[in-house]
Amino acid sequence: MGAQVHLTARWQINAACGEDQPDGSALRAGERSKNQTYMTNLTFSFSPRVRSAWEWGRFLADYKTQPTANSISDHANMTVSYVY
Repeated sequence: MGAQVHLTARWQINAACGEDQPDGSALRAGERSKNQTYMTNLTFSFSPRVRSAWEWGRFLADYKTQPTANSISDHANMTVSYVY
């Protein structure tokens, strides 16, 4: 699921999330029982061909019968793109 908002002609915000939850009865101990991800970014258009974006995202993973292995991971990116 995602959303996009144009703040002005040059600024834009995007957000998205997703979840994967496989059938728990088919999983063996230690296999991933749930994956989730969230992200948001802020984009600025310098011109129709040059854009910059700042992005943050989070990944979460749960493991069947091994709660100590569950993990949360954050990442941040900054990009500049040129469309030709």
